[in-house]
Amino acid sequence: HDDLVVTSTLFYDSLRLINDRRRARLVIIFRHPVERVISKFYSMKNSNLKSNYNEPVASMTLLEYAHSSYCDSNLVTRRLVNKMKGDLTDEDFILAKEIVARK
Repeated sequence: HDDLVVTSTLFYDSLRLINDRRRARLVIIFRHPVERVISKFYSMKNSNLKSNYNEPVASMTLLEYAHSSYCDSNLVTRRLVNKMKGDLTDEDFILAKEIVARK
């Protein structure tokens, strides 16, 4: 009998639950990265929720945001290879593609 893992932000942690003794079905739904960035921008800019609102972003255009440090860079790849900071390498992209292909 297989288990089911459902997560949106804890992907890397959830991979540790899957091994030869503990099998699970893993379904991944990827949101288009540009759509995700645009959605996050408007959420940070216009949110009534204090936790989402970002004052510096509120005064930016979408293009300014896209070139700013507030905008995530290759978030899915970073989560897959567990490298949230620093530059991504070609090897990181290759590893991310292998993880998706294997799991």
